[in-house]
Amino acid sequence: MKTCLHIVSTSMQRSDALARAVSLAQPADAILLIEDGVLALSDPDRCLAPFNGKRVYVLQPDAEARGMTAAHQASLTAVDYDGFVSLTTQFTKTVSWF
Repeated sequence: MKTCLHIVSTSMQRSDALARAVSLAQPADAILLIEDGVLALSDPDRCLAPFNGKRVYVLQPDAEARGMTAAHQASLTAVDYDGFVSLTTQFTKTVSWF
């Protein structure tokens, strides 16, 4: 089973939560961007470059609500609410970053 799902809900402009999650994520971990965390899609070169091969998921309804899309980012996987729930069951623990 996978180790930890890091759930990031704040933008990089308001918090360093994404940077902290990326720096602490282990190889078996994944990162899920929700709420304002999806705003990292607005500047992929700066915001998404640090992921360095980590598995990153984006909650599609939150991205769409903010005018963002994960479609052009090959390193990201868009999930719906059912996918969000499924991710939480695949990992032994979750950490929410605010």
